[in-house]
Amino acid sequence: MNLDAAHPLALVVDDELVTRMLAKHALEGVGCAVLEAVDGIAAQEVLRQHPHVAVVLTDIVMPRMDGLELLRWGRDAVPDAMWIVLSGLDTFDSAVAATRLGAFDFVAKSSRTEELEVAVRNALERRRLIAERKQLHGELERKVRELEETSGVLRRDLERAEVIQRALLPRSPPPMEGYCIQAVYRPGQHVGGDLYDVVRLSERHLAFYLADATGHGVTSAMLSVLFKQRLVLADPATGRALPPAEVLDAVNRSLCQAHAAPGLFLTVVLGLLDTSDATLTLASAGHPPVLHARRPGDAPRSPHGSRARAGPGCAVPAGAYPGRGGRPDPPLYRRAPAVRDAAGAGTGGAGAVQPALQRDGSDGAARP
Repeated sequence: MNLDAAHPLALVVDDELVTRMLAKHALEGVGCAVLEAVDGIAAQEVLRQHPHVAVVLTDIVMPRMDGLELLRWGRDAVPDAMWIVLSGLDTFDSAVAATRLGAFDFVAKSSRTEELEVAVRNALERRRLIAERKQLHGELERKVRELEETSGVLRRDLERAEVIQRALLPRSPPPMEGYCIQAVYRPGQHVGGDLYDVVRLSERHLAFYLADATGHGVTSAMLSVLFKQRLVLADPATGRALPPAEVLDAVNRSLCQAHAAPGLFLTVVLGLLDTSDATLTLASAGHPPVLHARRPGDAPRSPHGSRARAGPGCAVPAGAYPGRGGRPDPPLYRRAPAVRDAAGAGTGGAGAVQPALQRDGSDGAARP
């Protein structure tokens, strides 16, 4: 008989027939099916045959084996049973001894039937709660094991994804005579939304960009990959380097058509270096300003001054600007400062990318 049986199984152990009859009557009154035993030895045999007994009512003083000895044996033999001790010896010492051995309650034989019924109901309810707790604990342990296994699979997938994402980054910047390009890439997680690249477009033109997708993790990484896929830096027909502002405007339209997920966008800064006149044309889509250090030791600052403003981020739909006719304001900006020393940009947050473009010989020596 299991713990959820409609009629819990109970055992009455007493050498007096009258006491067994009274206890049986009380047990049947609360819906129990009742077994009987005349002493501890007989009770052991019954419990071996019926290990799922829910509650045991036992006398203390009995021939061959008393109730306390039976209780001591039953703690290991039938650990799920609830024990109620019956005794005419209504003494404190007996109650303490029975409680220490694991008895749920101690009821005097002189008690009324109603009191015994209350004790049995409480014992059955306690048993139900204990069984429910064990079941929930077992389910929780199983869920934890499943989560640990799933977490291990996800962790391995993310580690492999990190390898793939790093393959999208340039192994080393393309050589450009008179200039040195350096970058640091430190993702806050296995994968992230930070992305950069440096591309040689022609003998005189070199383009670089830095993109930072919102959030962290797989979603941000996929958005940055989509950005890289849709980015077109040169005219496919002529090979002519395209102005940075036009490039970002085109990729913004492409991303908006590709997805319309709210809250997903990138901030981007794109630079086009023209080595023929040492000018750097910049366009920014919501990105922090590029920093410019004119001489070694100078504090880096924005080459456009404190009032320089960036346009909206990429992949932001036009309807995201109510009150402006659905159009972002201001538009992507375009600047052309002279590159005399060094310029750099970066992303923040849990991960970071910090590329820097430097003109060799600004302090009389080439930079590493």
